[in-house]
Amino acid sequence: LLQHLDQLDSLGHKVLVAGSRKRFLGTLLTVAGKSATPEERDAATAAITAISAYRGAWAVRVHDVGPSLDAVKVAARMAAAPTTT
Repeated sequence: LLQHLDQLDSLGHKVLVAGSRKRFLGTLLTVAGKSATPEERDAATAAITAISAYRGAWAVRVHDVGPSLDAVKVAARMAAAPTTT
């Protein structure tokens, strides 16, 4: 779903992404067979939040607002920046 948010957005649907600290992030961050704890997933949550915002999510739900807000600001600035060759 996250890979195709732009398609849902283009259909006129408002999409709320609530990926904060979810189990799939813990699985993605597994080290030596140990899944990341919910608190250890905040950086991954910020990444998912920025990607979701960039791809057109209407809103996101997060536990730790600060890092996710910073990630969205960086993604927005990069998306708005002129490309150079």
